[in-house]
Amino acid sequence: PLVTGVQTCALPIFMLENEVICLGAGITAGSTNEIHTTVENRAMGTASSSATLYVNGAATSRSLASSTTLANLTNCAIEGVGGYHFFNTPGNVQAAFEQDSGTWGAIHPSDSNTNTYSNNYLKLYFKHGVRPTNATYAYAILPAMSPSSVTAYSRNPLTEIISNSTSVQAVKNVSLGVVAANFWGNSGGTADLISVNRACSVITYEMSDRISVGVSDPSQSLSGTNGVITVTLNRPATGTLTVDPGVTVVQTSPTIQLRADVAGLGGATLHATFSMDPAPVITSNLNFVAMAGTPASYQITSDTAGATYGASGLPPGMSLYGSGQIYGTPTATGTYTASISATGASGRTEYAILTIQVVGGLGELSYTYGLSTTWICPANVTSVQVEAWGAGGAGGSALRTPDTGSVEYGGGGAGGAYARKTNYPVTPGTTYYINVGVGAANNSSVNDTTVAGGDS
Repeated sequence: PLVTGVQTCALPIFMLENEVICLGAGITAGSTNEIHTTVENRAMGTASSSATLYVNGAATSRSLASSTTLANLTNCAIEGVGGYHFFNTPGNVQAAFEQDSGTWGAIHPSDSNTNTYSNNYLKLYFKHGVRPTNATYAYAILPAMSPSSVTAYSRNPLTEIISNSTSVQAVKNVSLGVVAANFWGNSGGTADLISVNRACSVITYEMSDRISVGVSDPSQSLSGTNGVITVTLNRPATGTLTVDPGVTVVQTSPTIQLRADVAGLGGATLHATFSMDPAPVITSNLNFVAMAGTPASYQITSDTAGATYGASGLPPGMSLYGSGQIYGTPTATGTYTASISATGASGRTEYAILTIQVVGGLGELSYTYGLSTTWICPANVTSVQVEAWGAGGAGGSALRTPDTGSVEYGGGGAGGAYARKTNYPVTPGTTYYINVGVGAANNSSVNDTTVAGGDS
């Protein structure tokens, strides 16, 4: 994000597996200029008189020189670029398609290039107004996601905002087991399982049988005894696995507590890893297919007897029952990323992402492969129709007859065969191997040379 003309603000960026979470808090300015936070400023080319912006899953056309506030906004996307999820349905996001011009000299006064360059830009930005006080924003960048995938993410965002204030800004992604926090206050604070005694940055990564923590001073200003940060994690450990020099473990139960001496490290991170009682491992298929208007069921399973199960982000019409069964009649088509969990007797919880495709008819569900690959059969699928197009044969070789100027032409190769198998039985969770061949090529300079066609 780019925020201009601001006197004070806190603007951390949390980079996770498939998303970048951008938070802003305490945005305050006394200028008479309007304050903006830029989300997107995409050059679309000087020949573009309109641009397509997906808003809440629907394609919209933006004409040049247009600008509007997006109402009831949850997500935007640009085909081939990626998308954005907006937390808390903000009412101050502006979409504009405008021409901008400028020179390199305006940025670097000593630049000898005085040419003026222009382009048409598709823009998204938060309008904080004139003289904002403690304005905020929160959004996720979703690189390379298709518009439909962006919409699916927005139905159940993988990351939640734990805090977005001038004292603590923190996010949590349960499927990754990550909590990341920036503590701005001199006395630290608490975010989810993390408590600290002074300003710092902390990230935790909780796995099935261990937890890792990283602590740093991004301000690079802590020194002496003030450079010792006390971190408490609200988790019991069974032992200490690794610690960096500069880390002292105070206790491992009933909570993990350590001291990290970051003084003089120039912002470098100190790490420690602790062993924990194992959490259940979810073993059920993580892809599920259902048809709108047709009852469907899915069973969460794990390697732990007596585990209790949870689920969120399910399609409308489907619910979780105590046994770990997800059942119901889905009422809306689309792709849903549901979060499922299994909790053991020790209280440890494992999370996973269940991708649910709800289609209006079987014809809407198909997979096309141009290269050899594997396919894992989703839950609730017991048979498929397979269509295969065989690779074509190579053409015959050709040889120019010396001194005559005549050419002997080889014949063309035969077309590949086509085959279709309906109701081919498959087993959910099974991996199937798909072999895709290629057409052959005849590069021989010898007349009448034959080359076999590619494998189908």
